[in-house]
Amino acid sequence: IHVYALDTDSGDLTFISKTETSVPSYVITTPGLKHLYACNELEPDGTVTSFSIDNQDNENGPILNKVNTVASLGAHPAHISISPHYNHSLLALANYSGGSISFHSIANGEISESIKHCVWDVKSDPTLETGPNKSRQTMSHPHQVYWNPRIPDIAYVCDLGLDRVVVLHISKDAEIEEIQVVKTFPGSGPRHIILHPVFNVAYLVEEMSCYISVFIVLEDGTLEFVSKMKILDHSHQIGFKFTSAGIKFVQNDQYLLVSQRGHNFIAVFEIITGSEGKELNLIRRLYLDGDIPRDFDVYGQWVLVGLQGSNFIQILKFADGTLEKVGKTFMDEDPQ
Repeated sequence: IHVYALDTDSGDLTFISKTETSVPSYVITTPGLKHLYACNELEPDGTVTSFSIDNQDNENGPILNKVNTVASLGAHPAHISISPHYNHSLLALANYSGGSISFHSIANGEISESIKHCVWDVKSDPTLETGPNKSRQTMSHPHQVYWNPRIPDIAYVCDLGLDRVVVLHISKDAEIEEIQVVKTFPGSGPRHIILHPVFNVAYLVEEMSCYISVFIVLEDGTLEFVSKMKILDHSHQIGFKFTSAGIKFVQNDQYLLVSQRGHNFIAVFEIITGSEGKELNLIRRLYLDGDIPRDFDVYGQWVLVGLQGSNFIQILKFADGTLEKVGKTFMDEDPQ
């Protein structure tokens, strides 16, 4: 895991430190930047590792010190999230190849063993239906657990293998109840979902179909489908190498960004205020200088894109509805 300092005036990244851990495919920090958690995308047994963020032992900036590692109870944990409620004491993992999700409590930065493990096994449960893509949808593939930022006990599980989003009721002790199963279009491959902070709307990026699905978020946290929006146009190739990935808000949540692998661009959508967020307008596609933009993060006007197929981070600037390339920070490894 590499630590960089971001110059918020220029967008430049300055290397600070590097910490070894096995296949850290996704990381998250706590408010106040006291701890960092990484899911280790291993097989057959994935793990999750906690680090303290130490600002005192390195004159150049913070370094990471390992706290502990526990099992994720599934192969290839591909996403990690922390509930914004319950004093940030509940962590969730999506075990992509394990067909499961796992919940862990957090205390003083230390991760507990799993306190709840949910497995969706299509072999033992005849009610579970896989998607039509026989090379990628032979089992459940949870890709994300996303917490509703306004309702403490609601979370969403995006399942690429079963073409569905599961809405869960979760107590602070990780007692779980499925309250809704939203079936997406066959072969769509739900990957990540985000909720707008103002409008009662959710946006789901579908990895395989390369669409965004728009939902109304009802008072109980359940979802009601509204529409779909294309990320590609008729000139773009489709297939295994061409998949949609990350999704984030930018510029006071007035715009939506989506990364597209294979074609290697960031799509910029305007969120139409007059529709209360239910309509999107594709403004442009900014083509990147490297391959496989698996995900990216937004810091104010700066958008930092990790190019998994190249050895650099592409630095973009978003201002007044315009996204432009600013620079690159090269690494000795390909960023996840």
